[in-house]
Amino acid sequence: MSSFEHNIIIELAEYFSKANIQFMDSCDYDFVMMVKDKLYADDDTDRCFHIYYKAKKQASERARLEADLDRMEDKISQTEEQLRRLKERCDKASHITEAGLPL
Repeated sequence: MSSFEHNIIIELAEYFSKANIQFMDSCDYDFVMMVKDKLYADDDTDRCFHIYYKAKKQASERARLEADLDRMEDKISQTEEQLRRLKERCDKASHITEAGLPL
């Protein structure tokens, strides 16, 4: 076994200690992954990134996002209707002014 492989096994053993496993179980994660890489292009150090996935949280965030999008769509529709009515009023005012009638 190379020293690189040995270091990875030691790191994983430390990370996946009994206490960490119990904590992750208590959070009810569906998926946990650890990746070791550089944080940015000119980073000199490999860093550990922990990626957690929880299907329930993803579903609730998706529902919230869809509700937000629905509210935004409704607001856009209301604004478009207000703009349409404003344009109609401006067009009437323009016709009245062109006819030489007072507003």
